[in-house]
Amino acid sequence: MVLEASVPEQPPNSGSSFIEFARRFGDFAIVGVAATLMLEQDRIADARIALTGVADRPWRERGVEEKLIGQKASPELFISVAYDVASTIEPGSDIHATAKYRRSLAGVLTRRALNEAWQQVRPGE
Repeated sequence: MVLEASVPEQPPNSGSSFIEFARRFGDFAIVGVAATLMLEQDRIADARIALTGVADRPWRERGVEEKLIGQKASPELFISVAYDVASTIEPGSDIHATAKYRRSLAGVLTRRALNEAWQQVRPGE
């Protein structure tokens, strides 16, 4: 039983997002994506992307994250990274979704999560 959890405050100039897709509310996610971005001036200083539902354990690929570092955040960059995520993962198929569907969904949710995290860093723009 977990009695308490401590989550550190998000650093300044950072944003995060968690997006998941499940067939019904309350079900386990078919695919889930967590993303965080930290900006210094107009460049990405740090980035994290983690996925659930695409392997037998949470998935994270630092090579994909490194593609973001030093770049100027943009929807086009996030589309490119989402494509890299979708082509890097090797999800399995089951009664809930095929591997092809999970791969496609992972790309879409990655793009959305990165955009949402970016919007938190630049409110009002």
